[in-house]
Amino acid sequence: MAKTNQRKLSRAERSELTRSQLIESAARMVGEFGYDGASISRICTHAGIAQGTFYNYFESRQEIFELLPIYYGESMLNYFRHHIDPHVRGLDREVARLEAFIDFFEQHNVSERIINEAPIMAAEGYRRFYKMIREGYRRALERDIASGAMRHMDESELLVLIDMMVAIRNGLSQQILLGESKDERERKTILALYRDIMAKAIFT
Repeated sequence: MAKTNQRKLSRAERSELTRSQLIESAARMVGEFGYDGASISRICTHAGIAQGTFYNYFESRQEIFELLPIYYGESMLNYFRHHIDPHVRGLDREVARLEAFIDFFEQHNVSERIINEAPIMAAEGYRRFYKMIREGYRRALERDIASGAMRHMDESELLVLIDMMVAIRNGLSQQILLGESKDERERKTILALYRDIMAKAIFT
């Protein structure tokens, strides 16, 4: 039988793997049971890790909770990177962002409890999450302004616009959480109307 040359993980790599497993497990448990129901016992059992090991990585349940909004945000941005054509710019890219958000949310709506409950249960983590989303959006729109694909805005206007765009996404996500997933006809209506609004008000 041929031998497999599988490299053994170093202590640091094993430690990082265990920490990542605990964070992923916490995200799953919050998605299923909410922050209140995501006990350390449930997190460790799901991860297949002894409960005492938890405290080698985190001082408290709250410490791991504060990491979850960023964990969710990074998952969402990674989905966008893989599902939005990198060559699309301007109005087409903004509409593609909204479409990708709807797709991501419908596929990961259980985990959305991480974000919806975070302003109360993981407030600092939520602030970091929103800052990350806002900054990423700002850089993208500044590129559109620089290329002439979008009308000029000063920074204060741009941040207000971003908050409004995020609010639209939040409104759609609440409908999906209530079980009102969008069929193909509704999707086309949402995207067409959004394109029309953005084309008239924001993009050139």
